[in-house]
Amino acid sequence: MHDGTAIVIGGGVGPMAGVALHAKIIENTLTDGTDQSHLTVHHYSCSESIPDRTAYLLGLAPPRGGTSGGTRDSSPGSDPAAAMARVFMDASLALRGRLAVGGVPCNTFHAPAIFSRFESMLEEARVGIRIVDMLGESIGLLRSRLGVAGGRGEAVGVLSTTGTRSSGVYDALLEEDGFKALYVPEVDQAALHATISDLGWGIKATPSPSDRANASVT
Repeated sequence: MHDGTAIVIGGGVGPMAGVALHAKIIENTLTDGTDQSHLTVHHYSCSESIPDRTAYLLGLAPPRGGTSGGTRDSSPGSDPAAAMARVFMDASLALRGRLAVGGVPCNTFHAPAIFSRFESMLEEARVGIRIVDMLGESIGLLRSRLGVAGGRGEAVGVLSTTGTRSSGVYDALLEEDGFKALYVPEVDQAALHATISDLGWGIKATPSPSDRANASVT
């Protein structure tokens, strides 16, 4: 059972990630078998409102009909931190003072250039939703699974978008705990990014991984 705290999912980044997280919450909630004993989840899948995170980190606007890349875009509408902050501000209003914890199921969104500003915006707006740092929680789980307080130089494989890789966010977190990030060779990064983000066949573009995406990571 639970204490009445609501959960807020800042979804749409990509859309199926939010759906998968919502499903995991339901699957792992202890209930008495009734609908009413499930957790209250505010799931905001606002895809059209949240700009491309990799494009933002690389200083590029996403082109039509392709993967991230293109001309420079410095307009306010290109800022994913501000866009997601507005989603959580709206969620706070809908909660009407109810205690809540929330997060954004997107690795690239957690790059400091985006996530730190997102947190600052919520703090400045006095949004009372406790934000979960997905990457920090992942490192904690890694420590727990390995049964060690800190790593001993073990390599941890990271399959990520080019934005996540270029931000170095996993490198810093893993190094702090004595691990090191292991990426695909630089020459293969564009293909990996396409596997994740290609608008036609990438993992984020389809309800389930396409045959081409599966073949690309095997």
